[in-house]
Amino acid sequence: MALPSSAVSSNTTAQPGNASTSQDLDRYHPLYLAALKGNWEAAKSFLDNDSDAATARITRTSMTALHVAAGEGRSEFVEKMMSAIPEEALEMRDRARFTALHHAAIAGSMRAAKALVKKKPALANAMDSEGQTPLLIASRFAYGSYDLLWYLTLVTKDEEPSRPFTGPLAMDLVLLLVLSGSVGRLRVVL
Repeated sequence: MALPSSAVSSNTTAQPGNASTSQDLDRYHPLYLAALKGNWEAAKSFLDNDSDAATARITRTSMTALHVAAGEGRSEFVEKMMSAIPEEALEMRDRARFTALHHAAIAGSMRAAKALVKKKPALANAMDSEGQTPLLIASRFAYGSYDLLWYLTLVTKDEEPSRPFTGPLAMDLVLLLVLSGSVGRLRVVL
């Protein structure tokens, strides 16, 4: 899920709920590129010299380096980044209220998803701005990622407030799982 170059454009102004300014985006552009390419050595060098970089908003859409790497399926980078950030930073949201797990789900990255859920199980039930959990996002975008869909189905709980299996978006989830070819796995859940 590569971001267009405009996502890191330097003629950006700060938006409500977005700590990034054009100056911040310019400052963190090398970190963005490192996360995008999965270049941990470049990122580590940057992180070692900037204490704010691990949780900095580095795109116009308020993504962190963890979000960018997860969205690109850079699992090894995600795992290393997780050890460089405070645990509560795993719950950081971008402008669409996606967590890094939502981004890993879009990328179809099983390894990144497992690492994120292992460290912070509550991420499986995190909802974006439209009430979608990572499981619903994966069922929409990660076609063919049956193992990821199965894994997210197992770790997602049918609890408030998301209630992915019985709530308002449950029918969307069922339909998308059937369309994805995950109907056999769906029977186990239901």
